[in-house]
Amino acid sequence: MATSEREVGRDWGSVSSTSRIPRFARPWERTGYQRIWLRVATSEWRTLAVVPAEDGMPTHDVANLIMKLGVFHGESIGVLDFRNVRVNRALDAIKAAESQLEAGERLIFATRSIRENLATIPLARATDGVILCVSLGSTSMRLATETIEQIGKERFLGSIVVRVASDDASARKVTPSQRRLEERC
Repeated sequence: MATSEREVGRDWGSVSSTSRIPRFARPWERTGYQRIWLRVATSEWRTLAVVPAEDGMPTHDVANLIMKLGVFHGESIGVLDFRNVRVNRALDAIKAAESQLEAGERLIFATRSIRENLATIPLARATDGVILCVSLGSTSMRLATETIEQIGKERFLGSIVVRVASDDASARKVTPSQRRLEERC
């Protein structure tokens, strides 16, 4: 049920073209991904943060997938790349984002891990909900627990597991292009 980032990225790039998109090229129509949307949609939220438990995770890709799922279900959703917001500018970024929201719209914030960018903590705390991204075989429970504790357990709606493409993942360094998204809420 997992799809590689490269495959998803290629599919998303083709969405804007005028040619007919083959059925298999719509990852947001997959049953597993639909479960992600059903879990996210059960909560009332206008702003949602996608937060990784460890460094280098593809949160922008995850945020775009959730956005595509919402659009597929008729929602008006935008994605903001807050991965490089400085901690002293976090509140300004949140205020600017919220001032852009119109009635019925939603925003998803793509962030970095709390170890890569401390601005993730106030950004995630200011949202209505948070999705935690973890990786099978590399994310330690300590990192996931620390992220949840720093942001606040009550804010989390669920998690998305990023699965390593290779069976022998522990024997080599994992790059973002080698990861796959797998639903897990």
